[in-house]
Amino acid sequence: MQKKKWILDKDRPKSAVTIEMPADVVADLEQVAASKGMTGHHELIRYYVGRALKEDLDLLRAGEASRKTETDTTRLDDTYEAGNSW
Repeated sequence: MQKKKWILDKDRPKSAVTIEMPADVVADLEQVAASKGMTGHHELIRYYVGRALKEDLDLLRAGEASRKTETDTTRLDDTYEAGNSW
Protein backbone atom coordinates (compact mmCIF):
# COMPACT_ATOMS: atom_id res chain seq x y z
CA MET A 1 0.00 0.00 0.00
CA GLN A 2 2.96 2.31 0.57
CA LYS A 3 3.75 2.37 -3.17
CA LYS A 4 0.17 3.43 -4.05
CA LYS A 5 0.39 6.25 -1.51
CA TRP A 6 3.65 7.44 -3.14
CA ILE A 7 2.06 7.35 -6.60
CA LEU A 8 -0.76 9.62 -5.43
CA ASP A 9 1.58 12.02 -3.58
CA LYS A 10 1.37 15.44 -5.28
CA ASP A 11 4.71 16.50 -3.73
CA ARG A 12 6.87 13.82 -5.36
CA PRO A 13 9.74 15.08 -7.57
CA LYS A 14 8.85 16.09 -11.10
CA SER A 15 10.73 16.54 -14.38
CA ALA A 16 9.67 18.68 -17.33
CA VAL A 17 9.20 16.97 -20.71
CA THR A 18 8.85 18.80 -24.01
CA ILE A 19 7.40 17.13 -27.08
CA GLU A 20 6.47 18.49 -30.49
CA MET A 21 3.10 17.57 -31.98
CA PRO A 22 1.21 18.82 -35.00
CA ALA A 23 -1.13 21.70 -34.19
CA ASP A 24 -4.19 19.70 -35.22
CA VAL A 25 -3.30 16.96 -32.72
CA VAL A 26 -2.98 19.56 -29.95
CA ALA A 27 -6.35 21.02 -30.98
CA ASP A 28 -7.89 17.54 -30.81
CA LEU A 29 -6.36 17.02 -27.37
CA GLU A 30 -7.83 20.33 -26.21
CA GLN A 31 -11.26 19.32 -27.51
CA VAL A 32 -11.16 15.91 -25.80
CA ALA A 33 -9.83 17.43 -22.57
CA ALA A 34 -12.70 19.94 -22.50
CA SER A 35 -15.24 17.17 -23.10
CA LYS A 36 -13.83 15.33 -20.08
CA GLY A 37 -13.93 18.43 -17.88
CA MET A 38 -10.15 18.76 -17.79
CA THR A 39 -8.38 22.10 -17.69
CA GLY A 40 -6.35 21.54 -20.86
CA HIS A 41 -4.35 19.22 -23.05
CA HIS A 42 -1.48 18.87 -20.55
CA GLU A 43 -3.78 17.21 -18.04
CA LEU A 44 -5.16 14.86 -20.71
CA ILE A 45 -1.66 13.90 -21.88
CA ARG A 46 -0.64 13.15 -18.28
CA TYR A 47 -3.77 10.99 -17.97
CA TYR A 48 -3.00 9.11 -21.21
CA VAL A 49 0.65 8.56 -20.25
CA GLY A 50 -0.29 7.43 -16.74
CA ARG A 51 -2.88 4.97 -18.03
CA ALA A 52 -0.58 3.49 -20.70
CA LEU A 53 2.37 3.39 -18.30
CA LYS A 54 0.34 1.51 -15.69
CA GLU A 55 -0.75 -1.01 -18.33
CA ASP A 56 2.81 -1.56 -19.56
CA LEU A 57 4.20 -1.84 -16.03
CA ASP A 58 1.55 -4.43 -15.20
CA LEU A 59 2.54 -6.37 -18.34
CA LEU A 60 6.22 -6.03 -17.50
CA ARG A 61 5.63 -7.38 -14.03
CA ALA A 62 3.68 -10.25 -15.56
CA GLY A 63 6.53 -10.98 -18.00
CA GLU A 64 4.47 -10.16 -21.08
CA ALA A 65 5.98 -6.79 -22.04
CA SER A 66 8.36 -8.10 -24.69
CA ARG A 67 5.54 -9.83 -26.56
CA LYS A 68 3.32 -6.73 -26.42
CA THR A 69 6.18 -4.46 -27.47
CA GLU A 70 6.83 -6.62 -30.53
CA THR A 71 3.15 -6.32 -31.48
CA ASP A 72 3.09 -2.56 -30.88
CA THR A 73 6.32 -2.06 -32.82
CA THR A 74 4.94 -3.99 -35.78
CA ARG A 75 1.77 -1.89 -35.69
CA LEU A 76 3.81 1.34 -35.52
CA ASP A 77 6.03 0.19 -38.38
CA ASP A 78 2.94 -0.50 -40.48
CA THR A 79 1.59 2.96 -39.68
CA TYR A 80 4.80 4.76 -40.65
CA GLU A 81 5.21 2.71 -43.83
CA ALA A 82 1.70 3.76 -44.84
CA GLY A 83 2.62 7.42 -44.23
CA ASN A 84 0.10 7.80 -41.41
CA SER A 85 2.36 9.22 -38.70
CA TRP A 86 1.39 12.33 -36.81
